[in-house]
Amino acid sequence: MTVVSARWNVAFVTELFVLGITAPVLYLPQRFGQDAVLFAVGLLAATWLWRRLWIGVWYTATPADWPLFLLFVVMLPVAVWAAPDPLRTQYTWPRALVLLWNLHLFVLFVTYISRQRRLLTPLLLIFLGSALLVALLAPLGVKWLYKLPGVQAILSRVPALLGFLSREGESGFHPNIVAGALLYALPLMIALVVAGLRRQPRSLWLWLLAGAALYTTGVFFLLQSRGGYIGLAVALAVMAALPHRWGRWLLALGAASMLLAATVGGETLLTWVADNPTVEAVGGTATLENFRVEVWSTALLAIGDFPFTGVGLGAFQEVAMLLYPLNVSPGYYFGHAHNFWLQGAIDFGIPGLIAIVAIYLAAIVQTARLWRAPLAPPGLAAGLAGSLIAQSIFSLTDAIPLGSTANLFFWMLFGLILALGNLTFGGRSVSEEGR
Repeated sequence: MTVVSARWNVAFVTELFVLGITAPVLYLPQRFGQDAVLFAVGLLAATWLWRRLWIGVWYTATPADWPLFLLFVVMLPVAVWAAPDPLRTQYTWPRALVLLWNLHLFVLFVTYISRQRRLLTPLLLIFLGSALLVALLAPLGVKWLYKLPGVQAILSRVPALLGFLSREGESGFHPNIVAGALLYALPLMIALVVAGLRRQPRSLWLWLLAGAALYTTGVFFLLQSRGGYIGLAVALAVMAALPHRWGRWLLALGAASMLLAATVGGETLLTWVADNPTVEAVGGTATLENFRVEVWSTALLAIGDFPFTGVGLGAFQEVAMLLYPLNVSPGYYFGHAHNFWLQGAIDFGIPGLIAIVAIYLAAIVQTARLWRAPLAPPGLAAGLAGSLIAQSIFSLTDAIPLGSTANLFFWMLFGLILALGNLTFGGRSVSEEGR
């Protein structure tokens, strides 16, 4: 092992350790106090100087640098400032701290995978292992819904031991949020297993991954997120069909059929996908589809009233209930706009939404390039594309907002995609001298 590689290994392990010890503090700042939070933020900031002094690199540039600058350096402070004072302490600062931690996680993925291919494996395992951990813990903290016949007798017996960790209250995490988090990794898991079975069917690691994918798929199915089902189904169809000419024709036909179905029977389709609360919970909304339509309409009103600043990070529900005639019971927690793009504009204003869209576009371009490149392990490019597709479709009718607990999967997935693009097509490390 060369001296340079050894120094990179030390830097990598150190930064990983700092992320590990600061995560509980920044994810649960109310439980640790202001001094601990300031110390954790200082540790994260120190990793940038540590990285520069130890390996001579501030970070590794990506095609998403300017959108990231706009989002974090310009619009995140605006989103904190825009929140009304009581909500800023209760919602905005906790989400801003989570976002800062997520940014450092993203930088770690991009910096080290871009320069050291052998660090791809441990970081890929961290990504997939985090999804498996969510699947393992989900039954202990999810507020189960009983849409499928026969599941209530089983799921109602599972104790919600971790429900207290939810920001929605003691009832636990909403299953749609958990399903959305798993969608960041599940298509990738499945793609790696399928590709591995074709090449190394006797590998012990492959069978361990297959077991993890099977279990995660089972939990995902029990979460009963219809938007999640559609996202996963479309992702699997694209991964299976896109490599073949006939498959591309079928995908084009399927896309046209879905567009026609949405045009002709959009209301019926929305009713099926909606995953909405009961009429009583939302205070009299007459039909299932009306709940999402009403929330979306309110979101558009808020964006029109606060186009440049948003309403404040995480403050949408309280601002909406105060300023707009939303027909939802004050005691019902809906939390976000049930659309990732609308939520982005609500939290960060239209400039922030532009930054988020630009980050997505950079990832889409890199994913398309990676699809045609020979990558190891097999199935990696297809799986990353599938995860991006599944999550994008899910995000049309639901949202895992930036700064929420599960949003770290967003930054790990995008970090993997952009880092692999750098590794495959060339990236530039940014140092003090601008090398």
